[in-house]
Amino acid sequence: MKVYPIKIVHEESGDIGYVPAVDCKKVKRALDDGYSIEWKLIGGKHKHIVYDDDEKDRDVVKIVSNTYGIVITLTES
Repeated sequence: MKVYPIKIVHEESGDIGYVPAVDCKKVKRALDDGYSIEWKLIGGKHKHIVYDDDEKDRDVVKIVSNTYGIVITLTES
């Protein structure tokens, strides 16, 4: 059975990406079996607090940019 790539498309944003090829058969089987699918966008620019040991009682806010990704959750209905 040939399994084609599974494209992830967001209604407003358009093409997001693809399910990794090694997981396509498992995802397709789960969807065919009635599992529901949810996804969450992760990554991008975010801020976090760094506790600076050199300067006592001073917290430093750092801005970090990570690559974007998607976490897909399949749930048995």
